[in-house]
Amino acid sequence: MIKKKLFLLLILIIIIVSVAFYKRDDLKHKLLTSLPSHFQVALQIINNPERIKHFNNDYNVNFLPKTQFINLNYLEKKLDFESLEEITNIYSNEKEKISYKIGLYKDLIYAIDSRANVKRFKLILNNDGIELIDYKNISTNIENAALVKDFLIHDEIIYMSYILDTKNCKQLKIAKSKINIMPLNFRIIYEPDFCINNLQAASLQFYKHNDNDGLLISTSVEQSDKQSVAQDLKSIQGKILFLNFKNNKPIIFSYGHRNPQGLLALNNIIISTEHGPKGGDEINKIEFNGNYGWPISSYGEPYYEESIKPLLDKNHEKNNFIEPIYSFVPSIGISTIIKLPNSFSPHWKNNFILASLNNKSLFRLKFDNEYSKVIYSERIFIDKRIRDIKYYKNINAILLAQEYDGTLGILYNKQD
Repeated sequence: MIKKKLFLLLILIIIIVSVAFYKRDDLKHKLLTSLPSHFQVALQIINNPERIKHFNNDYNVNFLPKTQFINLNYLEKKLDFESLEEITNIYSNEKEKISYKIGLYKDLIYAIDSRANVKRFKLILNNDGIELIDYKNISTNIENAALVKDFLIHDEIIYMSYILDTKNCKQLKIAKSKINIMPLNFRIIYEPDFCINNLQAASLQFYKHNDNDGLLISTSVEQSDKQSVAQDLKSIQGKILFLNFKNNKPIIFSYGHRNPQGLLALNNIIISTEHGPKGGDEINKIEFNGNYGWPISSYGEPYYEESIKPLLDKNHEKNNFIEPIYSFVPSIGISTIIKLPNSFSPHWKNNFILASLNNKSLFRLKFDNEYSKVIYSERIFIDKRIRDIKYYKNINAILLAQEYDGTLGILYNKQD
């Protein structure tokens, strides 16, 4: 027994030394997340004693169920998606690897995971809380999808963006299916005739451009020395595209993007949420033919590179690039943004809800009337990576697609 305790103590000392002296932040994080939470806190304080100042610096910070003005209710429902080993993240040590997105059609909730497995269900509010009912698996004709990037439900049509991984090529596909047929029968409406490697974003949003209906499609650039293609108008990567439904051909709507994870179109206003480098996640107001500066300008800096002077220009405007509405320093792992109806709470009028991954939080935002700046931001800590969010009016709730355990988070208001 004594030998076992000495062995465990030796392992703990090795981990402490590794955390204290290892240079790679990603591997240091992986060591920490492999330990129980109370050990993580202790080791972080040992490694950096100044962290104890956080206990004296959390003035006026609330945690669920409390927020600044209202108390919310939060619960989780487990969805039976299977874990996929191919889903990886250097900053997470979770055993399960589930990633999915959610969409709404009338009172139905659709959830689609990375392999195009589809679940459909409803939520009802009763005296015992929230009940998940009418749960069904929905068949589709999609096979061998390497990675579903996004899906959108609009006018009884489901649109989906995904990567098809063939022997020698990864191809982007945009497909659609009528929602009222079973199984869902997706038909390809757009597929570039070249290979795309490491495409991290292909977000979808319905939009009307020059009186033509179509889809906005965001695309990322590779995490490599090829990031300059974001400025190349002959490439579709690092762009927001508009796919015209009349001819299913895209045009470049805006460019100079790094990794736009979220899109939101409100009439003629388009908001994108974009992963930046270290300390440079952005909220952008998208303008037609606008250039957003990547990889020349950013308020962040490249990972794993150190320099006496900034490696990226800290002024977009002087280069004729469009400045972000807001830039998160440090980064939060930005994901999806939605407009929240005023019916959710009289305390949360004209609010937007922004989700994050590594920060494991929601952010309650308000923009000015011109969508040129963020007036305020309230962080709401959830402690889960949040890939997608939707507002579900049937129970006045915000739905959270939570990685990697595959749970559905439900944040609802019974107070007002």
